Amino acid sequence: MTSAGEHKNQEDQGQFIVNQIEFKLHVDPNHCLGSTIKLTNKDVIPTLYNLCSTLVIHVENRWMDEEYPRRDERSPLINTAKSETYKQKYEEAFTNVAKPKCWTEYYNISQIDGECPELAWAFPSWVDPGRIKYTSSLTAGLVDLTTVDTNRQRGKGWSFLKNKQNFEKAVSTTTATYPVIETCGVVVLNKNKVLTFPSLKFASMYSTPGGSVDWKNVPPPKLSDQVDIAVTNCWRELKEEAGLLQDNFDLDTRGVQLNLPTEEVLQNQVQQQHKQVLSTLFPVSDPVADGTKTYRVFSQQNMPNKLRF
Repeated sequence: MTSAGEHKNQEDQGQFIVNQIEFKLHVDPNHCLGSTIKLTNKDVIPTLYNLCSTLVIHVENRWMDEEYPRRDERSPLINTAKSETYKQKYEEAFTNVAKPKCWTEYYNISQIDGECPELAWAFPSWVDPGRIKYTSSLTAGLVDLTTVDTNRQRGKGWSFLKNKQNFEKAVSTTTATYPVIETCGVVVLNKNKVLTFPSLKFASMYSTPGGSVDWKNVPPPKLSDQVDIAVTNCWRELKEEAGLLQDNFDLDTRGVQLNLPTEEVLQNQVQQQHKQVLSTLFPVSDPVADGTKTYRVFSQQNMPNKLRF
């Protein structure tokens, strides 16, 4: 363990001490029956199904918290290119409800030269993993799909049918007939608490940095090639949304390295996950005589051929 004095030294330098760093993937339940992605040029590409990805950084110290946000260092890094969009979404979120006083503070103090960022980056907080969006918590392995599915049924349901329809009506000369990483994000984890920021874009309290992968071209079929691009996007999102750089994470003290899975491991992982997601969302009936399981008619007949098993 690092001593209190060493912790203070790292904090003075503006660094988290990293114990472990992992890159994780998970099949997105919202996109498990065939989906699409949008390239940076707005072209819509049909995909077999989509994946969420998360860079999980286990840290020993809470260098940055509510009392020590280091705003002057971070503000030049924040991206406000979509300011007008975020301002509009922020106001729309409070159209029919009273705006709590705290949100006015989040909004005003997080502005940079009058421009609105995506996150209220000036207000970090550490919260339980169950309070963050499933694309981060599920992908990072902090919650399981059964828990997420139960929670969503109480509120917003899954949108796999809508995305399946988008898949079916997408008109494109190119189709990615393989899984594609759609989103990327960063989970900074300390003692089972996650670093979050209020989202001005969605007016939600506990968001982690992340968003869609910027695919300029049709994604490569190899997942290992997609992962390389997604990792780069993870660090970019962390910088542009939270004002944190790779230099803010000390990997040297613990000799930590980011080891990425091989193509074979990745392919096996997502195929097994896909079956698990389908069997959770579309429960099995009793086993038939030969010991196999029969899935609901919907899950077999109403999905693209390549997804049937």
